[in-house]
Amino acid sequence: MARLRTFLLLLLLGSAAAMLLSPGCRRDPVTGRLSFGLHHPSDAEEARQGREMAPGLVAAHDGVYPDAAAAAHLGAIVRRLGAASHRPRLPYRFTLLASSTPNAFALPGGEVFLTRGLLERLDEEAQFAVVMAHEIGHVAHRHAVRALNDSLIVGLGAEVIASSVEDHRRREAAAGLAAIGGGLLLLRFSREQELEADARGVEYARAAGYDPRRGEQVFRGFARARREAGGRAGPLDSWISSHPLDEDRVVHLRAEVERRWPGLRGGAPAPGLVVSTPAWDALLARVRAASPHYARLDRARAAAARALAAGDAGGARRSAAEAREAGRALPGHALFPAVEGAILLALGDRAAARGPLERARAAEPGLALARVRLADLEAAEGRWEAASAEARAAAALLPADPSPRNALGRALEGLRRPRDAARAYADAARLAPSGSEEERRAVARLRAIEAAPGGR
Repeated sequence: MARLRTFLLLLLLGSAAAMLLSPGCRRDPVTGRLSFGLHHPSDAEEARQGREMAPGLVAAHDGVYPDAAAAAHLGAIVRRLGAASHRPRLPYRFTLLASSTPNAFALPGGEVFLTRGLLERLDEEAQFAVVMAHEIGHVAHRHAVRALNDSLIVGLGAEVIASSVEDHRRREAAAGLAAIGGGLLLLRFSREQELEADARGVEYARAAGYDPRRGEQVFRGFARARREAGGRAGPLDSWISSHPLDEDRVVHLRAEVERRWPGLRGGAPAPGLVVSTPAWDALLARVRAASPHYARLDRARAAAARALAAGDAGGARRSAAEAREAGRALPGHALFPAVEGAILLALGDRAAARGPLERARAAEPGLALARVRLADLEAAEGRWEAASAEARAAAALLPADPSPRNALGRALEGLRRPRDAARAYADAARLAPSGSEEERRAVARLRAIEAAPGGR
């Protein structure tokens, strides 16, 4: 049985588990330092791992921000920064996320992300370049690979060794590792790693033709916002929590610039180095113009959550109308109708929910919120084939989330495929946190299937 559990865990982890096939040392591509690891992934393996993680991260941050011109311009900058890095052959890819929460991420292999909420706080293209070069610095040093490998060593070791631990404890471990394999890996790096990424940030930005001093303004602004918040959670709390920030790091950033390029000390002119461009100014103006509409949507979502929790149907319906009104100025932005439809579906108004949810899916097929809610809607109306298709699409977008698996199990039961349904529920139970409603639902349906004539 222990061997079977180990095999299933390896199967669950997919390509992440493939990294664990043989012990060895990992070399930092920048410093050359060696550190022990179970496996040293090739660039191709690392890139594949990042691609597999990316959909879950996108789904967790409200999907892709729908501005093709901005994505093209910013993506070109990221690729230039990647080409200037210590790992220029990685397939660097940039994604602008719709979330209002200010943050930036990099996954193994060159998948780089920035939220709309952080973009609108950057005044200059050079500031964006330094922030993105910082994230590429984490990729260059293999910081994420190192943390992921260490997490998998601990998790897999616990699964193999502690075979006598209770079932629910094993499920919790598996759920955590599934999140790592599935894409919701938001790593916390050490202070040393952050300082290394800071150094790469100014180095790569300067090599790509940007004034590296402009990054200091970003970090000073963030440090100031933290002081002004007085220790309370503020709008930059998410970014700061994943990028430990203090005044010493700001001083270190300036010292790094002055050490590398003495001619850039103080306010010395830097002919030939880019600070900003007309294309940047235009895209930033568009993003900032959309910001009030997203802020209105965020308020509507929060109000709807409160109203639904309180059983206030009228308040929730008003929030749905508010989401619809907020999106009128941004017709191609799928998040607005997705939120509207999700609220209406929660109210049980399936007829009113269908239109917004289908518009959201048409505008952005990869928006997980719309696909999950459509799966629920189709199942509620007994349209089992459609429910199965939406649930499978949602599961691909949310590889570590149990809810699409529960929705798929329901659809497969409707299609009279109990064995397939049982597998979907087993996946949901494995992914769900111990004691959660999703776990209880999955386990209950598994027992019902087993108790039915013929069982599984």
